[in-house]
Amino acid sequence: MKRNKTYIINILAILIICTSISCHRNKLKTDEKKLTSQIKTEEEQRAYEQQLRLEKEQQLADSLAKLPKAFRLEEDRSIDPTHPPVIIDIEASREMPIVPVKVSDLFKNVQFTRLQQDPDSLLTKTSGRVVSSNNHLYLRTRWGSIIQYDKDGNFTQYICKSKLHYDPNKPFDRQIIRIEGASMPYLFNNKLYYKYENQINRKSYFLCFDENKGISIDLKNSIQEEKANPIRGKGDIILDFNTSSKKPHYSTNVFFINKNIIAYTSTRKVLSRQDNIVNLKNSKGDTICAFPDHDKITNYTGSTYRGVEDGTSYYFNGILHVRQAFNDTIYQVIPPNRLVPKYIINFGAKGLQSSLEAVNPHFDLSQKLIMQDILETNRYLFITYSQNYTCPNNSDKVKFSRVIFDKKNKKLIPIYTDEKAYISGKGAWPFAPQVNIKNDIGDIPFFWPYSTTPQGNPITEYNGDDINKIKQCNWNKNEKVIAIFYE
Repeated sequence: MKRNKTYIINILAILIICTSISCHRNKLKTDEKKLTSQIKTEEEQRAYEQQLRLEKEQQLADSLAKLPKAFRLEEDRSIDPTHPPVIIDIEASREMPIVPVKVSDLFKNVQFTRLQQDPDSLLTKTSGRVVSSNNHLYLRTRWGSIIQYDKDGNFTQYICKSKLHYDPNKPFDRQIIRIEGASMPYLFNNKLYYKYENQINRKSYFLCFDENKGISIDLKNSIQEEKANPIRGKGDIILDFNTSSKKPHYSTNVFFINKNIIAYTSTRKVLSRQDNIVNLKNSKGDTICAFPDHDKITNYTGSTYRGVEDGTSYYFNGILHVRQAFNDTIYQVIPPNRLVPKYIINFGAKGLQSSLEAVNPHFDLSQKLIMQDILETNRYLFITYSQNYTCPNNSDKVKFSRVIFDKKNKKLIPIYTDEKAYISGKGAWPFAPQVNIKNDIGDIPFFWPYSTTPQGNPITEYNGDDINKIKQCNWNKNEKVIAIFYE
């Protein structure tokens, strides 16, 4: 009886919130009819939709603020009937013929930007991945530094400079390296967010750097070494993971839904805990809604287990998308209490049937199809998957496949199926090979994209050493060039 009463109260609360948003729709600052008549490009359409979303989210935040303290909403994973989930039939694509694909078949243009070497040569020593804002490029190096460049590739400043702790008397690659530095950088509303970890002192924070302030600070002078645990980075501390009220596990991912709601996601399966897929919390740390894991690993008694894959979390059009590890569904996180199915990745009978299959070393994965990476752009989904799981000891037994899903035409474009892994050397990790797409609008071979600009255009990167192995460009091996493809 108590449970039913709670459920009714939650439903009423949701109805009140929804009614509030609906009834106050005429209060939106944007004149919908007028603006609709002015929209001429897809970019303007996206900006318009984002403006509506932000205004609705503000109304939602105002409604949530009126709810009683510790109030929690029931989760809702129902399908949006106006936008049902799109089924991407990977199983069927494996039987499709491989037709040669050119870059001009996919994109209208490509822009290359060469990154200037930074003053301390962090780019030379360790390479990393780039994220793009409207005005800057940010490179996060392998060891946790973040370098800011302008759109022309000129060095601007260090956002974070990492510090390594190791024994200089021992071989560098044969010891545990502890880091003070950044991880998980991403852009949201044109602000850079990143987790800062001090692994020596087991301290962890979440920071926000607002590039719109236009402040350039000498990072070396901003670090107060006399402090017990200095933060070697710029930005405001948004979350202190060391306080008792806001101390999630170190592996928890943090994503901002808006300025009032934060999503804590846990895509990787950890046997020692039974994490929720997503917890939505307000800025005070109170849980608004929790989405439990319905594929928990129970009664597993083995002493070791496999990681296999980490799941997926990304923003697209300002909306957080999540896919739990070993799951076929990509959800949109819609506050205050919805996970809306958007895509279903169909691996058929060769897909993993449960988390237990994935983590149990005694279960044979040699014929199983496993998601490796998925990137959503304005027009496409770039999907990489493998047959068998990836690890250095498994390099000669794993095969990779790549397929592109055209969202506009609702069709699959298989790039290759069951290709041997690319391995840089003995004991190296296996990767999907860069083959079967010819770049006919540039001199550099096409590399698979890994992120997008705020406008949804795919980004990839090139190292000089990688290019020289494919084509004799005579690049310096430490060169880095960023390519943005326009669809």
